[in-house]
Amino acid sequence: MTALNQHKNILWRSALASNSPRDMQLFREARNHYTQAVRKAKASFFKQKFASCNTNSKKFWDTVKSMENKNTSSQLPTALKIGNTVTTDKSTIIENFNKHFSTAGHAFHLATPTPVNSTAPPTATRPSLPHFSFSQIHSADVLKELQNLDPYKSAGLDNLDHFFLKLSAEIVATPITSLFNLSFVSSEIPKDWKAAAVIPLFKGGDTLDPNCYRPISILSCLSKVFESQVNKQITDHFESHHTFSAMQSGFRAGHGCTSATLKVLNDILTAIDKKHYCAAVFIDLAKSFDSVNHHILIGRLNSLGFSNDCLAWFTNYFSDRVQCVKSDGLLSGPLAVSMGVPQGSILGPTLFSVYINEVALAAGESLIHLYADDTILYTSGPSLDTVLTTLQASFNAIQLSFRGLQLLLNTSKTKCMLFNRSLPAPTRLSNITTLTALTENTWTTSNT
Repeated sequence: MTALNQHKNILWRSALASNSPRDMQLFREARNHYTQAVRKAKASFFKQKFASCNTNSKKFWDTVKSMENKNTSSQLPTALKIGNTVTTDKSTIIENFNKHFSTAGHAFHLATPTPVNSTAPPTATRPSLPHFSFSQIHSADVLKELQNLDPYKSAGLDNLDHFFLKLSAEIVATPITSLFNLSFVSSEIPKDWKAAAVIPLFKGGDTLDPNCYRPISILSCLSKVFESQVNKQITDHFESHHTFSAMQSGFRAGHGCTSATLKVLNDILTAIDKKHYCAAVFIDLAKSFDSVNHHILIGRLNSLGFSNDCLAWFTNYFSDRVQCVKSDGLLSGPLAVSMGVPQGSILGPTLFSVYINEVALAAGESLIHLYADDTILYTSGPSLDTVLTTLQASFNAIQLSFRGLQLLLNTSKTKCMLFNRSLPAPTRLSNITTLTALTENTWTTSNT
């Protein structure tokens, strides 16, 4: 490849010097040959990469992301807008990033300054679940976790290196296991395990706007090993007792984006084949993971049969959490994080699924499907007016459920869509409304 590139460059310089049409033609041929060779080499490289993924979905998507060539950066910006002023002082920038990220979950309370007349969604009527209590963790399981650590992951604020733990796994596995089990007995978690280092990652847009940065949390390595063991115990309990709604595909074994998409797509195509209208609302929530109310979540766990010791442990897990922004060798002061499930944690996604699980009960006569906090509400029928009326009623109920959970609807990103084929298009577009504003309508005729 290098030889082809050098040959192309030589011909380019020759064509410039001679100004000869023949030399320029030779250059174009060499350039095209080089371009084709690069494309073939890339295709061969990624073909081998994808083949090595086999059934490892994480490795597959990491490969896909590497192909996107997105221009993201974790480097601290040279300037940041704070209110109406722009600062270039790095210490001020990281302190304001920390303030911005630590208060991300307050969106609901800022948008709803007065108490709302809504309650959390009702819990499902199901047979009383057996009480859940933590089981002792075995050193063999901890050893396996330590041996599988990625040595290239960054250390948390405790500076405990992944590579060191991986190398010393056989020596430290037993005392670490004792520490984990002691946490269960005492219902306490070391404070160092509840501190996060946050790196601001630019995701596009205005570099001066803190809203254009995504917080990437780096937690203590030991806390993630511990959480992995806790998460296995509670997910085994949930799955064995069918706790999660069948309409939830997020963060569950045997479920995923593909299964969720196929389910919804099949329902829409079935409606179209019946020559029915199908209308849907794609619901987006603002900062949902950061907005989880700990009191409501603990109540959910209580209703699912968690023992008092478990509830005490989770209460301690959420208490006294802090975060600092870390970038370019600078570290902000710590700020308390009083809401949300910890970003970057192992337990966070599972706990969020518990938190939002009962929302599906409010769908009424409409169908609903969730992937974590991404929700689609949809219904179908031969009469467009009836379809829209049913969808509006269900959407109102879903919004009240989200309000009860203190989750804020992102009205600018919540869209509605109409699917139909071989049916008259509506002469007048009817609006599906939120409790505060209109959603944006996108009327689509499916040709599928």
